[in-house]
Amino acid sequence: ETKKASLNRLQEEKCRLDINDLAIVWSFSFNQSAISSIPSEIIKDIKEIMTELPTLQKIIFKLIAEDKLTTKQVAAILDLPHAVTEGHFASVIKQIGEKLIKK
Repeated sequence: ETKKASLNRLQEEKCRLDINDLAIVWSFSFNQSAISSIPSEIIKDIKEIMTELPTLQKIIFKLIAEDKLTTKQVAAILDLPHAVTEGHFASVIKQIGEKLIKK
């Protein structure tokens, strides 16, 4: 896969990326069969939360939830401690839960 090969190359070359310099277009895609029973209002709320997240949290969430990488893989790619990656992912999940509970 091209994406994984690119990430591996960046990691091998020990390129240092500044997350804040990346221009990210957020387009989290939901698997239609997985969300067929979820009301469209909830999907809309989740997408809204995604737009409000800091860039690093968007990247971490997207790599884990959409690209199916583990928190350890994401930590290695982003050159972050594993605990930091887990913390950011947990924060996103918590924000989604809090927003949905308020409804």
